[in-house]
Amino acid sequence: MAVAGALIDAICQLGATGAATLVLDDLHVADTATLELLPPLAVVLRDLPVLIVGAYRSDEITRHHPVRGL
Repeated sequence: MAVAGALIDAICQLGATGAATLVLDDLHVADTATLELLPPLAVVLRDLPVLIVGAYRSDEITRHHPVRGL
């Protein structure tokens, strides 16, 4: 979790200095650790000017794929 915490801190610092956009592409191939990081990241960034854009190929995932719940 140390890497995840450091990543969240770095993104928060970017948001604290001004508006930022975080683009996450190909989430259909993301690992579980990456997908589990996104909900807490969204909570932490709630009051910061950071836009998170996630993209995935819906035709390449099953109906129960974890990315669909995000």
